[in-house]
Amino acid sequence: MDVILDNIGFSLQKIGGLSMVWEAIVRSLDKSGLNYKCLEYPGASDNKVRKKMPQYVIEKREPLSMFVERYRNPHVENDTPFVFHSSHYRITNNPKA
Repeated sequence: MDVILDNIGFSLQKIGGLSMVWEAIVRSLDKSGLNYKCLEYPGASDNKVRKKMPQYVIEKREPLSMFVERYRNPHVENDTPFVFHSSHYRITNNPKA
């Protein structure tokens, strides 16, 4: 089963508790051997915690406005069942999630 992580939290803050918890989640998944990928948005590379993390599978997203994006539910295309986990109170409308 695939796991898709919504890394929008890295784009919404430069450093903080959310970033540190999210880093632990990504590192745990990396060690687990599960197939996962992360949705990332502009500004994520400015996050101090994100800069220290190892590279992982990223799907870059380019929204028109980060202010609006934080309130939108991301569109995720996946034909097989998957787990979706967001760092900022978002869900996906994909019925396979």
